[in-house]
Amino acid sequence: MKIDNYLFDTIKIVLSAGKKILKIYNTDILIDYKSDKSPVTNADLIANKFILFELQKFNLPIVSEESVSDVNSGNMDLYWLVDPLDGTKEFINNNDDFTVNVALIEFGVPILGVVFAPAVNECFFGSINIRSKHLKIDIISENIPETFNELITKSSEIENNFDENFNVLVSRSHLNSKTLTFVDKISLNRPVGKLIKMGSSLKICKLAQGLASIYPRFESTKIWDTAAGHAILNFAGGSIKSVFGEELIYNHNKIDNPDFIAKKIKYENEKKYFSV
Repeated sequence: MKIDNYLFDTIKIVLSAGKKILKIYNTDILIDYKSDKSPVTNADLIANKFILFELQKFNLPIVSEESVSDVNSGNMDLYWLVDPLDGTKEFINNNDDFTVNVALIEFGVPILGVVFAPAVNECFFGSINIRSKHLKIDIISENIPETFNELITKSSEIENNFDENFNVLVSRSHLNSKTLTFVDKISLNRPVGKLIKMGSSLKICKLAQGLASIYPRFESTKIWDTAAGHAILNFAGGSIKSVFGEELIYNHNKIDNPDFIAKKIKYENEKKYFSV
């Protein structure tokens, strides 16, 4: 597998999808509702159609939030996992914390991840061959890099930056009492800095950059919500584990994630602060 080629093509696809989403964000958002009463917009559907069409050239199975019923149950040892618009509620409410997420999953493990937040001009990516990187790009006014080397040159590596203030990232739309109780618990061992509210998988990427130390999630998420960000965090020295200490696994037959704790910590003995 030429993972660098996969990564470069995926980044181009994700950036192009982000451009389509941003045009709708700045003009006319049409809202509908799924059977579970969660919102879906014309941007979700347009981005999904584009991404799936572009990914077909790899001849690999694709699992997407907006077309999960179309999954071929054949060999899923290697497959794409897509959330064409993560943070739909943020998108509808004109909050900029929405992203396009694409991950490549091998034997349940994300080996490549790309997350693009078009409204804030930030793209994050990483793979088993490439330590996670950050690209600032205004997709409306700037051209997508034409070569992989140009892309790497324009990007900056997500360094081993750690949050010395012990900030905690939480979901803006899904903050519940269980999460707040957990924050109170860890604050007994060490003072917590800021409680930072943010939407979509942008939280995981900002955790990778060192904006915070921890992101606890005790509210339902799906595998497509976290896979791309998980790859980026992993390849930046962090981790996402269930509350029982097991790394999240991405099995297309089990789309619900368990409660989890994402973290990027500096010292081994800090792990005691994350017990549940």
